[in-house]
Amino acid sequence: APSSVARLSMDPGVPTLCAFANDSETALRMQFKKAGFEKQQILQTTLGDGTVNRESMAWCSRWANATVNEYVLKQGSGAHVAVASDQNVVRDVVWWWRTLS
Repeated sequence: APSSVARLSMDPGVPTLCAFANDSETALRMQFKKAGFEKQQILQTTLGDGTVNRESMAWCSRWANATVNEYVLKQGSGAHVAVASDQNVVRDVVWWWRTLS
C-alpha cells in the first residue's frame, strides 16, 4: 500500500487548485473497541475540515504548479461539505479557472 500512496500523491505536473477548509477539530487517531466503525474513541485531534486533516489536504502544496487556498468557514465538522458551496471558495475557483485561459 505505501508504494501506491506515494505514486498517487506525486506532482501531476499540471496547474492544480487545492481549496480546503482548515478550521475544525478533526480526528487524527482513533481506537475501535471491536470490529466495525461504531464505538470509537478519539485519541488525538488536529486541525482540518472535520473529516480530513490539514496535513493530508495540504499535500498538494508540495507540487510545483499548485495554488493552495485555505479557508476559515466556521462550519465545525460540516466544513468538509460546506467548502463546495461557500461563496468565497466558488469565487476563487472561478477566478483561478479563468487565469488558465
